[in-house]
Amino acid sequence: MKRLALLLALWAAPALGQGAAPAGSADLDRLYAARDWRGVSERMRLANSEAEARATLQWAANRTLDGAPHVVALAYADLLWRIGQGRGDEAMRHEGAVVTLYALALAVVDGAACVDRSAVEARVNQMLAAAGARIAFLRALPADLRIDAKQRVTTLEQSTFLKRPEDAEICRAGQGEIARQLRTPGTEVVEQPLQPGQASRSVDIRPGPSYRPQLHPPPEARVRREVQRQQRLSGLLADLVPG
Repeated sequence: MKRLALLLALWAAPALGQGAAPAGSADLDRLYAARDWRGVSERMRLANSEAEARATLQWAANRTLDGAPHVVALAYADLLWRIGQGRGDEAMRHEGAVVTLYALALAVVDGAACVDRSAVEARVNQMLAAAGARIAFLRALPADLRIDAKQRVTTLEQSTFLKRPEDAEICRAGQGEIARQLRTPGTEVVEQPLQPGQASRSVDIRPGPSYRPQLHPPPEARVRREVQRQQRLSGLLADLVPG
């Protein structure tokens, strides 16, 4: 996939701030280098001005194309979708939905490296619960656009496969890993505010500093990821976006 394809919504949309300096990109680079994915996501959500949103979109698009892990792609999709919703911009909503589908593909493929086998399904379910409206958006598109979205995701996944680092964040969602987190000294369990439509509050587990998700050794993980992408990726995309 050419860079132009993934950046189409960014450049086709009315300018978010001409000549803007990349405000906040130094913070994002620092958090990214530290592999602080929670920090990256939170920093991206702070992009409220037009100039900062444009700079953040550019940063996130480049990182995604260069093989960023699924949480960065998902934060990029969140920002595209939020701006598209706020401005009534169909192109940006479309792009946000496609990048969300790509982030789901990464969770399935890269999650094969997790020792806890329940992690992939749990993480995919978490993402769908939060971003299901975007998949519904894709499912409602004409057949040719649905096919194009899946082809774009497949092509991008292929182009970033060798660039992507291990993605331990996926593993945290597994039931066994959650139990390990709760046993780790210093772990905090933070109850979140009740959201509209929720019957109960969700909790955010913030593991203690010694917690590390369990992954298979790199050579084995690489094989498992390759098998996963060959055997499950096309089926996942077909299930999420039929036709």
